[in-house]
Amino acid sequence: MTEAETIVDMTTPVLRKPGGDPGKMVVHGRWFYPVTLLVPIIVYGTGYALAGRSTTGLLLFAVIGSLIGLMMTMIAMAWGSAIAFTDGTRAGLLFTIFPPYMPYFAATRWRWMAQPSVLFLAGLMLAVVTLWTVKLLTPSQ
Repeated sequence: MTEAETIVDMTTPVLRKPGGDPGKMVVHGRWFYPVTLLVPIIVYGTGYALAGRSTTGLLLFAVIGSLIGLMMTMIAMAWGSAIAFTDGTRAGLLFTIFPPYMPYFAATRWRWMAQPSVLFLAGLMLAVVTLWTVKLLTPSQ
């Protein structure tokens, strides 16, 4: 019988690769902040213009405005979570599972978290302001 071939060499330590560069997850371009702030304003303005005409318009304004705002916040959360995982598994899990850690992480790594934070806040404001406006425009009985 011949000697078995070694598949894995357990004598040399396995070096863990770093999580990655969070700087690669930042959008490089001057267009990001204006677009991030203009999209909610355009969605809100268009929805508000359509909401005053009919009940269907008011319903569409509520659904589309709040859904676009929530999608913006979910994209920002996924983006922030990806950046947190580049910092390490523990930071990524804390960011994903423990909400009070999110503002701390964003504040201490503002250089990389500024864009996801602005996207999150713009989406949150769009959803809240849309639903608040729909509440005010809804006729009382």
